[in-house]
Amino acid sequence: MTAHAIPESIPPFLRVGGEMAERIRVYDWSATLLGPPAGWPPSLKAMVRMALTTRHPIFIFWGPEHICIYNDAFGDSLGPEKHPSILGAGGQQAWAEIWHIIGSEIETVMRGDGSTWHENQLVPILRHGAIQDVYWTYSYGPIDDESAPGGIGGILVICSETTSHVLAENRLANERERFAQLFEQAPIFMTFLHGPDHRIELANPGYLTLAGDRPVLGRTVAEALPDAVEQGYLKLLDHVYASGETYAASGARYAFRPADGDAEVERFIDFVYQPIKDASGSVTGIFVVGSDVTDRTLASQALGGVQAGLLRSEEQLRLAIDAAEVGFWDVDLLTDTLFWPARVKAMFGISSDMPATMTDFYAGLHPDDGAATTAAFAAAMDPAQRSVYDIEYRTIGKEDGVIRWIAAKGRAIFDQDGRCTRVLGTAIDITRRKTTEASLKETDANLIVAMDALQQADRNKNTFLATLGHELRNPLATMRNAMILLQRAPDNVELISRVRGILGRQVDHLVRLTNDLLDVGRISHGKIDLQCEAITLSSVIAQAMESCAPALELAKQHLELRVPDSPAMIYGDSVRLVQLFGNLIGNASKFTPKGGRIDVVARLEGRFVVTSVKDTGIGMAADQLVRVFEPFKQFNGPGRSNTGLGIGLALARQLVEMHGGSIDAHSAGLGEGSELVVRLPLYHAFGS
Repeated sequence: MTAHAIPESIPPFLRVGGEMAERIRVYDWSATLLGPPAGWPPSLKAMVRMALTTRHPIFIFWGPEHICIYNDAFGDSLGPEKHPSILGAGGQQAWAEIWHIIGSEIETVMRGDGSTWHENQLVPILRHGAIQDVYWTYSYGPIDDESAPGGIGGILVICSETTSHVLAENRLANERERFAQLFEQAPIFMTFLHGPDHRIELANPGYLTLAGDRPVLGRTVAEALPDAVEQGYLKLLDHVYASGETYAASGARYAFRPADGDAEVERFIDFVYQPIKDASGSVTGIFVVGSDVTDRTLASQALGGVQAGLLRSEEQLRLAIDAAEVGFWDVDLLTDTLFWPARVKAMFGISSDMPATMTDFYAGLHPDDGAATTAAFAAAMDPAQRSVYDIEYRTIGKEDGVIRWIAAKGRAIFDQDGRCTRVLGTAIDITRRKTTEASLKETDANLIVAMDALQQADRNKNTFLATLGHELRNPLATMRNAMILLQRAPDNVELISRVRGILGRQVDHLVRLTNDLLDVGRISHGKIDLQCEAITLSSVIAQAMESCAPALELAKQHLELRVPDSPAMIYGDSVRLVQLFGNLIGNASKFTPKGGRIDVVARLEGRFVVTSVKDTGIGMAADQLVRVFEPFKQFNGPGRSNTGLGIGLALARQLVEMHGGSIDAHSAGLGEGSELVVRLPLYHAFGS
C-alpha cells in the first residue's frame, strides 16, 4: 500500500508506519461489533499498538466473534488466500481449516482458564493454493477488558513459524539414522578410538569380525587386541595421535586368533588411521576405516610369482592363476588369435562358447576408458617403450549391459628383431572392490557432516553457559557490595532500609534467572519472555547505576545523569531494562580510564525516549563499530586488553529490540570515547 501522511483525526495508537497499520486505519470497522478504532477499549488499543511496533509475529482475536487483527510480521507467514482478507473477519471464518484445532484453545482462554503454550506444533494452514504442513511455536494469552464478560475481551497470540527449523531437525535425525545404518551395514570395517590410550567407543560388524569376534567395546586396543600390539599397530596409532597426521596402508598383514579357536587366522587389509581433532586443533581420537583385501593380495602374490617363470612354464602359470580366480589371456600377434577363457569372457558380459576376438575386446570397453586402455596396450607392444601393461578400466557387458571394473596386467614378448609377437596377461574382476571404495568415500563424507553438527552443538552449549554466567554476575556483585555496606554500619537504620531494597530487587532478579535456567531449551533458542509493565525511565536508570556504583567509585569515574523534567514512561520489563542500562554503563566504565567521565542523558523525541551513554574512554575504530554488537566480539585499545566474555552489548541489543526499540554505537575513533544510543517507545505510544 502507498504510504502517506497520517491525518490528525487518526487515534494516537494507530499513528505508526507499516502495511498493516495503514490497512487497519482505512478498514471500515463500523461494519463490525468493534466499531471505529477511537472507541476501542484501552487494553485493545495497547495490544494493537504493541503489535504494530514490534517485529515479532502478533495476532489478536477480539470479542465473541473473535475478530482478527494482526501485524506485518504475522502477515509474512500467510498466503494470498488469507492476507489481507482475514483482517476484521471472524476467527472461525478466517481459520476454518484449523478451527477444530485452535477453537477449543481460544475458548479455554476466553473462559479465564489460563494461557496456552505450544512449541513446534503442527498446525496445517491453507497457503498458496494448498493445505501446507506448517509448524508454529505460539502462546494464547488473555487480554483484560473490564466491560467484557468474565473480564476478558480477547486473546493475544504471540507466535513464530518454525517449519524450516523442524524440517531441518527431522532431516538431521533421518541423516543420523541413515548414517547409523550405513555404519552397521557397510561392507568395510570401521571403528572409533578415543583418547591417547585408544579406547574403542564404536565398532561395526566388519571390525568385530576382524577382531576375531572378541568383546572390544569400552576396552583399549592394548586390552582388546593383543595381537595388534605385537604386530606394531599400537605404535602406529600412538604416532598418529601424537603427530595428528593421517596414516594409510595397503595390503598390510594382520594375524589373530579368534575367540572360538586356537588356529591363527591371517588376513591382509587396506586401512586408514584418520586423526579426529577438536576446534582448537588437538587430537581427541582416531577414526579407523578399511577393507579386507586378502583375496586380492593372495591373487597378486600368486601372479607375481608366476610371472617370474612365465616363459618357462606357461601351463603352470595358467593353473596358478585359475586357482587364484584370475583370468588368463593370450594374444598371438603372429596368428592374430586371442585366447580368452570363460572367466575373462564373463568380465565382458559374454557367455557364448564362440572364440573371442580383439574386436570383442575393444567393443566392450567403456567409452570413458577406451582411449586410455587402448593407449596402454599399444605402449606395451611398442618396441621402443615395452611398457608393462597395468591398468584398471570398465567394461560394458555385450549381452547383459552390466558395467564391471577390471584390473589387467600383462607383458609383451619380442623376437630377436624387436618385433612384438605375443602379449600375455591376467585380468581380475574388481567391481566389488570399487563399490567398497565408493562406499568408503560416502561414509567419510557423512562422518564429516556429523562431526560439524557435533561441533556446532558444542559451540551452542558454550554460548549458553557464557550467557548465563554473565547474567548471574551483576546481581551477585550488587548483593555482595550491599552486604559489605551493611557490615560497615550495622546500626544505620537508613542504610539498612536502603540495603533491604537493593537485596530485594537483586533476589527478584536471581529468581527470574533461576526460572530461565529451568527452561534451558527456551534460553538456548534465544527465547526470553518479558514481564512488561508501565515504569519510568528514571527509576530503571537509577537501579542500573546501583549495580555499577562500586566499579565507578573504584575507578574514580564521574557519572553525570540528566533526564527529562516530566516522567518518561515506558512499557517494559524492569529487570531486563535495568540489565540493559547496567550493561551499557558497565561497558562504558570498563573502557574508560581512571578519573574519566560518563554522561547518561535522556531526552524525548516524538513517541520515543532517547537515552545516550557517552564516555571519555578508548573509543572505537570504524571497523569495530560495525561489529560491536556481535556476540563474543572483544576489542583492544590503548592501555586496554581483552577481558570478559564479549556478550554484554550483544545482550543489550537483543533486549532493546525485544522492547520494540533500537540501539546504535558511535565513536570519532580510537582515543575519542564512545557513545551508545538507545531508542525506546514511550508508554503513551502504545495507545494508553
